[in-house]
Amino acid sequence: MKKLMIALVLLLFFTSLGLQFSYKNAELIKSAGDQSFEIPEGAGLLKVLSSLNKKGYLDKIKFSKLLVKFFKPKTQVFPGTYTWDKSMSLAAFFSMLSNPNLQLHKFTIQEGWNLYEIADKYEKEGFGTKEAFIKASYNKNLLEKFKIPFDSFEGFLFPETYMLEKPYKAEAMVEAMVKLFFSKSEKLRQTPEFKEMGLKKWSVLASMIEKETGAGFERPIISSVFHNRLRKGMRLQSDPTIIYAYWVKTGERLTNIRKRHLTTPTDYNTYTVKALPKGPIGNPGYDALHAVLYPKTTDLLYFVSQNDGTHYFSKTYKEHLNAVQRYQLNSSARKGKSWRDLNK
Repeated sequence: MKKLMIALVLLLFFTSLGLQFSYKNAELIKSAGDQSFEIPEGAGLLKVLSSLNKKGYLDKIKFSKLLVKFFKPKTQVFPGTYTWDKSMSLAAFFSMLSNPNLQLHKFTIQEGWNLYEIADKYEKEGFGTKEAFIKASYNKNLLEKFKIPFDSFEGFLFPETYMLEKPYKAEAMVEAMVKLFFSKSEKLRQTPEFKEMGLKKWSVLASMIEKETGAGFERPIISSVFHNRLRKGMRLQSDPTIIYAYWVKTGERLTNIRKRHLTTPTDYNTYTVKALPKGPIGNPGYDALHAVLYPKTTDLLYFVSQNDGTHYFSKTYKEHLNAVQRYQLNSSARKGKSWRDLNK
């Protein structure tokens, strides 16, 4: 009997710990986009949860109710219209409902942005200084915590719309973005393709694919070109790596690539580096991460911009030269777009 009592006490203890963790961390709001919901006068927490569930806004409704009953949060629900983040925990949700003065602001990061672009927006929108964000992105303790094999979190700041208070601590912002990266990519990281490739190569190639095209259907094709060139021992010759190298060195965007930029050796310059650059050159979205692991099967080795957001792909260098002549060296076709170097 004594052993049974001890076992029951331990079971209750660990159950309590598990519920506390879930209460503070579980993402109970469905990630179907930012949601808005109106709460009438006199509504309690359980009624609010039931209403949200009926509208399809909540996941794990029974578990949510269990947490409410278990912790009995002293939450006075204020009437009004609320908008919440895609991945808000139940605890944060309750906090928002009980604090009518709490204002959350959208912070949207586009796919492919690098940490310097994110830092600029972080400052311009009043969340904090760009210096603080850049410093947090290079924080060694945080990098060790998440086991990031690079000098910064470049490549792991997941592009998404975040709901934040103002101001918002830079370290907390970086952590939130990195956690979302690993959450969104969890299934990909369980695949045999990822385990064979590894985190370094995967994240670097994904960042390059993301920067090379805004046309989603092209990502697996560009992935194929990069994989084919790597197998043949060819340099990747990706212009975005030139731009990123300049950004790291000067803190400014390079708007016009010159011959001297292509021939200046850096750790990121894929016209001089024989394989991959030192690290990611931007922050890829899910589709680019997927494309690295599942490239289209092709014999393609080259691509050139067609000046409309898409590319012309070639198998041979001769065909590529003809495409460059048609789309890049023809001034009427270029329309002010960037050009590619013609070296093999």
